[in-house]
Amino acid sequence: MIGNREPDRPHQDQQRRQAYVAATIAACLAVVTGMALGALFFAQRPLLGTWGQATVYSVGTMLALILLLAIGVIWWAARGLNASLAAAQAHIEALAQVDQEGAQIVAELERRAAEQARLNRLVAMLSAPLIPVGEQIVIIPLVGTIDQERIQHIRDSLLQKIEQQRARVALVDLTGVASIAHETMELFTQLISAVELMGCRVVLTGISTPIARSFLEHGIELPAETHRDVKAGLAQAMELFSQTRDRG
Repeated sequence: MIGNREPDRPHQDQQRRQAYVAATIAACLAVVTGMALGALFFAQRPLLGTWGQATVYSVGTMLALILLLAIGVIWWAARGLNASLAAAQAHIEALAQVDQEGAQIVAELERRAAEQARLNRLVAMLSAPLIPVGEQIVIIPLVGTIDQERIQHIRDSLLQKIEQQRARVALVDLTGVASIAHETMELFTQLISAVELMGCRVVLTGISTPIARSFLEHGIELPAETHRDVKAGLAQAMELFSQTRDRG
């Protein structure tokens, strides 16, 4: 019901304003006509002598009633116009309030979007922290869920850092990884292969049972040595570093 009434309000307001304007015009015409008749009536005083007293009173009363009626119509129209102006002002103020609230909502959404972008950049920076633990040996602890978007950040950051550090062995610890999405598993193995192609051996540690089961169920083989924890992986990393150093 309310939804059906709202669209008719502008039309009703327009009709009301038109009625007020028409009434005002009619009242003005009545005043002008009454004044003209009154002027004519009193200008023709010799003619009044030929009329009877009752006729003069009747005509004068009629003119007075016309003037009173015109004044009443003008007062009614003026009050209606004031009400319309007040309603229009209230409507304008309501629209201004809505615009202000809308601007505040847009500003809040922009602020949240900027904050989310900042957090995304921070996550991208921390996606693959590289920790040097010895001569050309680095540890890369990964945490959280590795999805397709994040693996791209890890790949770009990791390859660049390994090149900068001239690392020969990289220990990638997955202890803090909750899960690896299925569509990301192949990309993860490609990342390890890319690191190996750069001349840096990879040791994986901390692979949980669910992640290991997921790799097996999808028939994906990890192209790197794996160990249960960081301690065992670090020992293997030092051994691999000795082998690569002996080979020059």
